[in-house]
Amino acid sequence: MSPRYFALGVIPFVVAAAFVFWPHGVAGSNACFSSEFKIPRGAPAIEFGCGAAHLTTASKTLDVPVEIADTPQQSERGLMYRTKIPAKAGMVFRFGGPTTTSFWMKDTLIPLSIAFYNARGVIIDILEMKPCAADPCDTYGPSSEYVGAMEANAGFFARNLIRAGDSFSLSITKPAVTAR
Repeated sequence: MSPRYFALGVIPFVVAAAFVFWPHGVAGSNACFSSEFKIPRGAPAIEFGCGAAHLTTASKTLDVPVEIADTPQQSERGLMYRTKIPAKAGMVFRFGGPTTTSFWMKDTLIPLSIAFYNARGVIIDILEMKPCAADPCDTYGPSSEYVGAMEANAGFFARNLIRAGDSFSLSITKPAVTAR
């Protein structure tokens, strides 16, 4: 193959493939914490708010850096396409009022734990969720209404001795972008 055809044919293909399949560290995040992505070509960038989740047991409070999803678009993206998040980090989903909506793991590449909390900030359920690459995907929901949820790496809540009945609160350091 001549250098000209190589440059016109192979190099653009390699560059395009690298863009599609290489982990993207900034698209879809505000860099609330460092994480790795594998976002498909054409997927829109989604910005999240930043803050700290405060998980309180009878003996301790654990402060965890989180991204915050307030809008339907942010909630839909969630932790999709992440290949890695820090051991002590997560994402908080806030809803405008009580809901019974279930979560699913479509296009989520890492296993996660989820803690659902009610309007008083009491954790009502903690579930383990498995990645799902194709429909149909399992859904995960709590035993009663909730107003928000926090996702973290699988086993996070158990490793940190966080259980149903413990308390959740949130401090916001950077509000989520809610309109474009």
